[in-house]
Amino acid sequence: MMKRYFTLFSLAFIFLMNMFSQECDMPLRVIVPQQVEALDAVSESQIINKLRHIAVRNGIAGGMDASPFAITASVDVVNKEIINGSPAKYIYVLNVNLFIVDTQDQKIYSSASVEVRCVGNSQTKAYVNGIKQLSPSNAEVQACIERGKQKMLDYYDRNYQNIIKKAKVQSSLRNYEEALFYLMSVPECSIGYDAAMVEVINVYKQFVDRQCVENLAQAQAAWMSGFTAENAALAGVFLSEIYPDAACYEDAQQLVREIKKHMGEEWKFELKRWDDSVSIRLQQMKYAREIAIAFAQNQPKETVNFIFR
Repeated sequence: MMKRYFTLFSLAFIFLMNMFSQECDMPLRVIVPQQVEALDAVSESQIINKLRHIAVRNGIAGGMDASPFAITASVDVVNKEIINGSPAKYIYVLNVNLFIVDTQDQKIYSSASVEVRCVGNSQTKAYVNGIKQLSPSNAEVQACIERGKQKMLDYYDRNYQNIIKKAKVQSSLRNYEEALFYLMSVPECSIGYDAAMVEVINVYKQFVDRQCVENLAQAQAAWMSGFTAENAALAGVFLSEIYPDAACYEDAQQLVREIKKHMGEEWKFELKRWDDSVSIRLQQMKYAREIAIAFAQNQPKETVNFIFR
């Protein structure tokens, strides 16, 4: 049985949203096929962008990288011809195969195969040109994405309780950002979305209360080390991280008033405030998502090798 080899590039903040319900965030990573040997950075970027474009055009778009699912492609050579010259020309007939895969269980959830003809100055460039010819409007590609969407949604419907439990464990360890990262991965169209969002608010509140205490202490220390413009600016950096519903928000306001009393109009600083035109819950959810995204962006990139059969 033929083995397919892939390299997973964990891409912080690649989160492809599913729009088949009104708004439904569906996390999906991008995998670059390892079989394209000597893949340079430009070629790798072209493949990533093409796979992302295919997903976006078929109702999946932007967010966080918090998913066991990925979109990738592989290439099978149907026919090739090499024309010698400077440079040589690689003329290929390729089957470009698109996959939606489960990277944890190493399962292919859906696939499509499209034959293309392409030319490149190297095997790699010919492969890249072949993948670039995958059309988002191709009927087989669209069917592949739709099957993948449904299977991903089925996964979250079956596993959202485990995701919530995992988040609660991280929250108990005061890893609030990671807990929000997991909870915000549950898509809006999943039956577990409401339960996950209830826990989001609980974790968010614990996070902002802890952050408030830490940042207020840092701001107070900066200001008390000397009543200067530099120290006021440093205090402002810490104070800017305090959320409007944090338990120590009033204490933070008191410090702001104290600094302004000394600095006057020279210090133009305001704490975060709620937007009166938007519900507090929606603003809390917005902040929670920003916290989760920041966590995702700060994760180190890793390369994971695995095999699909």
